[in-house]
Amino acid sequence: MQKNQVIKKQRINYISHGKYVTGGYLHEKQFAEAALARLGNDKYELHIFRQWHHFEGILSQLFLLFWAFRKANGNITISVARLGIPVILRNIFNEHKTYIVWHYYSEEDEKSWFLKIWYKLFIFMARLVPEKKLEIVCIAPYWMDFFSQQLGLRNLLYYPNYFNTSTYSEFIGSQKQKKIHLGQVSTKNDTQLFKLAERLHAQGYSCYFSTNVAEKAGKFPFYENKYFAHFDDYLIEMASSAYTLAFPSFAEGWNRVAHESFLVGTQVIGKKLGGLGDLLSGANGHIVASMEEAEAIIINQEVQLINYHFLDKFGENMD
Repeated sequence: MQKNQVIKKQRINYISHGKYVTGGYLHEKQFAEAALARLGNDKYELHIFRQWHHFEGILSQLFLLFWAFRKANGNITISVARLGIPVILRNIFNEHKTYIVWHYYSEEDEKSWFLKIWYKLFIFMARLVPEKKLEIVCIAPYWMDFFSQQLGLRNLLYYPNYFNTSTYSEFIGSQKQKKIHLGQVSTKNDTQLFKLAERLHAQGYSCYFSTNVAEKAGKFPFYENKYFAHFDDYLIEMASSAYTLAFPSFAEGWNRVAHESFLVGTQVIGKKLGGLGDLLSGANGHIVASMEEAEAIIINQEVQLINYHFLDKFGENMD
């Protein structure tokens, strides 16, 4: 080998889609960066491909799937369940490895009939592909058990959200105000939150949803959608809130907002659904079965000691 010969690096391709930066996207990207760190950037290089659009119509979804097939040419490809089939098919007859990050699965969310059939086909395919070719990345123990026991998947890898705790710790001990953080602006929220906000408003509480998307901001009779252009402003507001509520309408992967609330010292009230249940149980949040229970905790100003020992397990550690 000549001294100046350049060694060609192998490719890690991370393929994703979505109009906004979400907790799921941050987790996927973190997994891709951790893969590069583990394998070594002297041998591998990370390429990120993302479509920043919504794909709802069948034709647009077919375009997205074809795009994913074209981009799935890395020695290692990291993608999401919605794009899983074309990524797997692209690499089924070579020596490359595929990781599919799958945050949650629910037949109760508002997916189109096309996507519901598509996910069932993906599950069928994932059962057949050996571990050396495919692994499903799970964000929470709940989903490890669900994918294994309910869907019959075997090739599972646990990789949780990691957080740089020093970013949040300076906000612990902030003076609490009569504010309730209703969670992030999302169509996944339980609609009963709006009625709860109305009742809390009558009790003198200021209620708000948080968002990092400017066009989602707005003021309404009993609550506000607050836009935070800077992350520190979001943490300051959340740290000064008496409670954060976590009420998704179905089992979700984790709940980044709830996790961040614990990290800044704010009490979290929520339902034990999906990975959120793992978080609430481990961090000693308030687990309730109804909005009425949540309301009683707020009115009575009930406080539980946050389990920071549990949260420390999710300190920024990519190994």
